[in-house]
Amino acid sequence: MSLVAALSSRVASSVALLLRAAVQRLGLAPLVLAATAAAALLCSLRARGNANRPPRRRRRAPPSRTAQPRAPNDRKPQWLARVRRVTLGAKCTRAEMCALFVSHQRALEQIESAAPPADHVVADSEKALLKEKSEQPQLPDLPIVVQPSAVPHLKRFAKLFDLYIVVRVDDDDTERHVTDALSAVGVFEPGLLDPRKLLFCDTDTGRVSVARQLEPQLHIDETTSVITALQRFVPFVALVTPVRDSTSSQPLASNVAAFASLASFFT
Repeated sequence: MSLVAALSSRVASSVALLLRAAVQRLGLAPLVLAATAAAALLCSLRARGNANRPPRRRRRAPPSRTAQPRAPNDRKPQWLARVRRVTLGAKCTRAEMCALFVSHQRALEQIESAAPPADHVVADSEKALLKEKSEQPQLPDLPIVVQPSAVPHLKRFAKLFDLYIVVRVDDDDTERHVTDALSAVGVFEPGLLDPRKLLFCDTDTGRVSVARQLEPQLHIDETTSVITALQRFVPFVALVTPVRDSTSSQPLASNVAAFASLASFFT
């Protein structure tokens, strides 16, 4: 390294001596002419390079977000603004079904009980009767169906978030019925839930394990034991049940919220 520095200093001193001798003999005029010629040469080379270079494309400004306001169903609640991935735990076994899945007969009973009494219907208005009939949900002819009141909110979750549904089942037949029920109500339509993100397990512990592996920012479930197991690992956990499950006596953490239904998330 010292040898290179010594050689560089010698070359610099030699060049300086040569320039000084040239100035003493010829004066400054030749040096000024040489510098001017060099500058002109550099300018011409740069101009040629710019002429051969393709013109730059102007970047278009991104479309204004306020130009086309989104519909209310496309907006997240403020407390869910940072949530990207959501896991939804459900169960559909011979012993019990969760609020997301019900039997076909049970769903029909719920629809009939929610319909207005016959004496409240205007008898002389055929249009009102037809409208009321058309607004009733059409259930697929399957042994297991998605809760009719949960369908629009389930689709909204699938549209707004990277949604995974983890269902506890007893056998392959139930797994097939659950898949058919979700498909029948249009949850797998383009832009909604990817069918590959419908996962199955046979225990609540398996549901906890799958949710931890997916690392969501929000997990929704109706089993308190699952909520208790996940509240240390998931930033937000939601317990969805009209009546809190009393199978676990452990207190819920501060990052756990309780809701009566899926609709409560958006109201």
